[in-house]
Amino acid sequence: MMKYLLIFLVAGICVSYRADAQSPPETDSQSEAENSTSESENRDDFDLFLEPYNYEPSGRRDPFLRLDQVTKSGPVVSGGQQRPLLPLESFELNSIKLIGIIWDTQNPRAMFLDPTGKVHILTKDQRIGRNQGYIAVIRENEVIVVETSEKNGEPVYNTERMTMARIKK
Repeated sequence: MMKYLLIFLVAGICVSYRADAQSPPETDSQSEAENSTSESENRDDFDLFLEPYNYEPSGRRDPFLRLDQVTKSGPVVSGGQQRPLLPLESFELNSIKLIGIIWDTQNPRAMFLDPTGKVHILTKDQRIGRNQGYIAVIRENEVIVVETSEKNGEPVYNTERMTMARIKK
């Protein structure tokens, strides 16, 4: 066993000696040039890492808004402010159906069915309809929606009353 170990040791020394003999000896100027090149590369990598990042939000979606509140229709201008359209702001008020009301609570809610068949649950002061409407009051069997339009440069408020359809027995 010692014999084989000695053979492997001698073979390893010979191979490493032969590899050293084939490579030309390095001069001091070559080693200095390699060191300065590697140092400048390291500095460039470090500077790139520390480069300040400036976020430009124009043309991008607000990452803090809920995804179900953002639609493909884009922002709407209301009162000089831009904001994303809510799902029910994409439809006319007369195409939205009131299908249910939870009214005997501290925070009443109304269920609406849009023309695509999706159900939405809204509370007071939430937006509905294309004409910048909002829910003013939720009562036992009706929802009052106030829509805003502009006439001769002045806002005009229209009140719409939405009632639930009675089920006939």
